[in-house]
Amino acid sequence: MDDVPATISQEPGPVAAALLDPRLVCELVLDGHHLADDTVRPAHRVAGPDRLVPVSDAMPAAGMADGDYAFADREVTVAGGVARLRGTDTLAGSTLFVAEAFRRAVLTVGLPLADAVRMTSGTAARLLGLRDRGALRPGLRADLVELDATLRPARVWLGGVMVG
Repeated sequence: MDDVPATISQEPGPVAAALLDPRLVCELVLDGHHLADDTVRPAHRVAGPDRLVPVSDAMPAAGMADGDYAFADREVTVAGGVARLRGTDTLAGSTLFVAEAFRRAVLTVGLPLADAVRMTSGTAARLLGLRDRGALRPGLRADLVELDATLRPARVWLGGVMVG
């Protein structure tokens, strides 16, 4: 028992430290596999929508059907939309698009719609240093996504011009 520490550290781990540090914005892969949905709710309560951004670490199989793929030096199996290194349980990246992360934040995780909008627009723009977008205000670039009742993109405007 001589090698057991006499005290247990009272310091927060890196995740708690990041959530508690007001200087940081935390990026969340909201695919339900990289991060448990039950972890997102307390993260949202601690950090709030101005310090959380849904992101994707999408790999080339994003948008592809389930199956086996080879990318660069990796062999990947996608099953049920989850990409794993072939023959292992190791995640190989996600097949998640940010639009789906947004939908999951609201419909699955249960975050307020206004917070999900803020996280994917204003907070993301601020994190990227894009001061000319991220909100609907006079003088800002008019990038807008109109959503349908299922929170899927219905129409898109870039710089005030409808493109889809």
